[in-house]
Amino acid sequence: MPIGPDHAAHIGQVKVAYVLSGPHLDPDAVTRAVGVRPDYEHHVGDERRNVGGCVLGVHADGAWRLEARVAGDELTRKDVDAHVRSLLAILRPHAPVLRAWAEQGEALFDVMWQSSNLAAGTGPVFAPDCVQGIAELGAALGLDVVAIDEASE
Repeated sequence: MPIGPDHAAHIGQVKVAYVLSGPHLDPDAVTRAVGVRPDYEHHVGDERRNVGGCVLGVHADGAWRLEARVAGDELTRKDVDAHVRSLLAILRPHAPVLRAWAEQGEALFDVMWQSSNLAAGTGPVFAPDCVQGIAELGAALGLDVVAIDEASE
């Protein structure tokens, strides 16, 4: 069920990404299998750098990250299910191979949800089809709930 205007009034940004990582993960193989270029990737042995560009070491695992892109009105863009569904539409057809990679490493739906109202019962609620889709991919669900002063677009 989509969120309503009263619920959306306190929600700031919503971001959802699918992240696949593991010590033997080849992000190029994931890109070939899924047919979509990731928003971020790194290979085992790639340099790890801080925001200033200093080398911190090398990555011990490979990683592939795809961020949800949700178009539409403000209510749709603030609906966490719309973000999850946009990723599931891309990823679900490739569930067997993604699940196999997840079993050798880790798969995660990484959710960042901002709100100016963190009272009980106001947090993000995931529809059953979204939870089922995440589970079909062998992925965990991570939530970063962030308090903000005022919701804005």
